[in-house]
Amino acid sequence: MSWEFEYHHVHDLLHSIHRDNKLFHLLKGTEHEAKSIMADILVSHTLRGGNGFIRGGYSCVCAGELPMSQISQYLADPNALDQEYRAIGVIFDKHWFFTQGGRPVIYQPENEFDLLHDEMKHLHMLYDPHAEYDFSWIREWRVKADTLTLDLSNALAVFPNRSWKREVLAMARERANDPETVNAWETLALTDIGISVLEGD
Repeated sequence: MSWEFEYHHVHDLLHSIHRDNKLFHLLKGTEHEAKSIMADILVSHTLRGGNGFIRGGYSCVCAGELPMSQISQYLADPNALDQEYRAIGVIFDKHWFFTQGGRPVIYQPENEFDLLHDEMKHLHMLYDPHAEYDFSWIREWRVKADTLTLDLSNALAVFPNRSWKREVLAMARERANDPETVNAWETLALTDIGISVLEGD
């Protein structure tokens, strides 16, 4: 791949991220855990649900709706990394997520949980100005599911830098029965678009 082709390719991807309605699914955990989970996503084309901070224990696949500028500020903030989000994950189309059943969460006090219809209770998220945590800045979306298979025509695998990208892609190809399942991904290293984050070299 020539330098000129790679530059224009990255420029087109960045323009698409800024132009379109996108959601971010960032990974948590240690560096090793995040890399291993990302390798599994690249092989399976699937996001796994979880129930952390979800009242009622519903299993949901979650994503955040933040402009790239705010994502980059968050990931570059050493204090923000206490939240354990890593600069690695998947960006996908919000409209597609909506068709899969995804909806924005409902930020509300705990005593309003029972006011929700049973089919909407998985969307409850605590918001209380006096609470210890405030997650409203994430502008979270959820779909109630144990797993969600991605449509690679509107998904982008994101890495903090080229080093992580090479390592995780190699890990995924080793796990895949067919390396083409990994090669089918569009990928982006954040350092290639001028975003520097605290994830090593």
